Amino acid sequence: MSLHRAGAARTIMALAAFALLATLAAACGSDTAPTPTPTAAPTAASEATPTIAPTPTPAATPTATLTPAPAFDPGPVILPTTVAALPTPVPTTAPSGALDATLDDVERRASSLRERFAFLDVDREFIDRAELRARLSESLEENREDIALADGIYTTLGILDAEADLFELLVSLYSSSVLGFFDADEDKIYVVDNDDDVSPRDILTYAHEYAHALQHRNFDLKDALDALDDADSDRTLAYRGLVEGDATIVEVLYFNYELTGEQQQEARQESTSSDDPFADAPQLVRDSLLFPYTRGFEFTVQLFQQAGGWEIIDNAFANPPVSTEQVLHVDKFLDNETPVPVVLPSLAAALGGAWSEAGQDTLGEFLISSYLAMVGEEDATAESAASSAAGWGGDRLVLWQHEDGGLVLAWRLVWDTEDDAAEFYVAARAALSAQSDTDWRPADDGDGELLDLPGRVVRLSAGPTDTLLVFAPDVDTLSAAWAALSEGQ
Repeated sequence: MSLHRAGAARTIMALAAFALLATLAAACGSDTAPTPTPTAAPTAASEATPTIAPTPTPAATPTATLTPAPAFDPGPVILPTTVAALPTPVPTTAPSGALDATLDDVERRASSLRERFAFLDVDREFIDRAELRARLSESLEENREDIALADGIYTTLGILDAEADLFELLVSLYSSSVLGFFDADEDKIYVVDNDDDVSPRDILTYAHEYAHALQHRNFDLKDALDALDDADSDRTLAYRGLVEGDATIVEVLYFNYELTGEQQQEARQESTSSDDPFADAPQLVRDSLLFPYTRGFEFTVQLFQQAGGWEIIDNAFANPPVSTEQVLHVDKFLDNETPVPVVLPSLAAALGGAWSEAGQDTLGEFLISSYLAMVGEEDATAESAASSAAGWGGDRLVLWQHEDGGLVLAWRLVWDTEDDAAEFYVAARAALSAQSDTDWRPADDGDGELLDLPGRVVRLSAGPTDTLLVFAPDVDTLSAAWAALSEGQ
């Protein structure tokens, strides 16, 4: 199961305005900002939108000053967890009259900027935040087993406290941060709002979501999302980076070229006045939610610059990135450097009949770097963690659960070079040490080291270009699992 499909596998979301600030801030003054020359936007067809006159298209690189907000879509979805098709909400405000004209105009302008068209009308609806929370809770409930697996993995790795409830955390984060979403099953855009006014932030959210509708009509998002492996968080997160990065470019361009100066200022104020909905979330959860809108945006901008237009991004939907490594290092995407397959043997015989496999996953370069930064020593930095994960070649972890609730987690990683493997070993050892009050001790057989952690013990070992970690409730269980993993190499 993918840690990034449990609760949103079928939804393409727009998270809080806070995220828009992050993206636009990243783009502002950046050498990697896109330099498209958008097709002139159609003339507004309604008096309802006199303030959205298109700004003359500059030849210079667009400068972003704000960060596009991530988006929620309860159909085929792209969220950091899995979401099945959701029930249709009861609308709080049905778009009509002037509002319809405004949103029609936003669609025309977004299509012109993206140089793609929907061909047929896309349905839309406004819902309030209470309705959003109800939809999310129902969807997440259908995926409770997947969320429980993610909870077990996160707790064992030290990402979540033992008393934390990942299910409630996800409901709270999504319901407080989502601004809108495109439902690919319903082929419909939902905008979350509690009044009848359309603010600049609403316009940007709608432009972002309409970009997802364009993706669905032109690149069949539903089939692509359905084809993602539930047991590969890394690949799912990489694909979300392409989808949200593409939509975020449209949002940034819309901000720069289609909003008036007054509207831009209002959008900035709306974003900066919003509380950070992720402030209390564990860093890895926060990072995985924002990755598609920040790193995905950087990835698509670099592609745009490589070819000077949208064609290379269009082609990427046919052959999308297969790892966060490819998103973080666009040259590896262009060179088609794919992950090394890692297979773990069954632990059934070694652990006994009281144990059962709960699931498997692949974390990938980005989540590994986030993990090292989160659980590492106080002097660990995002830069040092990223460096320690940068030589990633592939990884696989499996979680086994005892009928009494005990957990065994086995995690094998492979690296591009011996130096990469050695750098990760040092970083992982330090990160685990930061969770313990005891010292490492040599394994009895000389293969690696053991460390006591709260409620569990971990064993760490390294080969020339690989690393093996096993977490277990006690040394005997760990030894049994270790022996099976060593024999299955």
